[in-house]
Order: sequence, then structure tokens, then C-alpha cells
Amino acid sequence: MSNVIYHDFTQPEMHIEVTLEEDDPNFFNMNYEVKPCLFGWEVVVTADWRSEPYHLPEFFLSEIAAEATAEAHRIEELSKVEKLFDDIIIETWDNDDG
Repeated sequence: MSNVIYHDFTQPEMHIEVTLEEDDPNFFNMNYEVKPCLFGWEVVVTADWRSEPYHLPEFFLSEIAAEATAEAHRIEELSKVEKLFDDIIIETWDNDDG
């Protein structure tokens, strides 16, 4: 007799509830501050979902260039967070039998 492995491939029903507090205007908020520094201008980013602020890894020759890069970074990061929620919602709908 050979060894046979049995596995149940049916997935359990998955229910995810996401509750957003409408009263909290800072929910998933991300801000940046452009500061002059020794090498020109630097950007400090603060995001609600991160434990502490962080710096963008480059320095800028002008304040306008720093602000433009910071805004592009902010939009990119917020888009990533939005996509994570979209993926959760789509996965929930795909697994919903009802």
C-alpha cells in the first residue's frame, strides 16, 4: 500500500469588517515638511500609520523641487494604502458565497 496524503482544499468562509471613523479627519493622513539644511533642502514625512517620521533619502537644491518630490511621494504612498484596502475588499467579495 502506498502513502496517500489527503488535503481539504475548500477555503473557509472569510468575513472582514472594516470600520472607518468618519469623525477622525486624520485617518490615513500623510504630511510632509520641507526644511532648509546644510545640503540645500530636505523633506520630513509624517504618516499616521508609521511609528515615527522619516526623511526622504535625497537633498534638493530648491524648495520647489523638494515640495514637488514630497507631494509625488505622498500621492504614491497613499495610493499604496488605498490599493491594499481595495485588494482586501476584492478578496472578500471573491470569497463571499452569498
